[in-house]
Amino acid sequence: PREEVVRLFAELRLPLLRYLQTLSVSIADGEDIAQETFLALFRHLLAGKPRDNLNGWVFRVARNLALKRIQQNLVAPV
Repeated sequence: PREEVVRLFAELRLPLLRYLQTLSVSIADGEDIAQETFLALFRHLLAGKPRDNLNGWVFRVARNLALKRIQQNLVAPV
């Protein structure tokens, strides 16, 4: 799974960061979310879970993490 994650990271990192920016996520938060997403992907593959449409999986997980981060930022005191 390591090689597959490295390949997908190289292929999807920049498009993923651009997508996260469209969700109004800061660049720093986008980088964190991308790292969390690819770590989750590595764990997903290690667990032997489905490999169908991994590109879609990556974007869906990143979106969910971004929405969670946005929610936390709204609730957190400034």
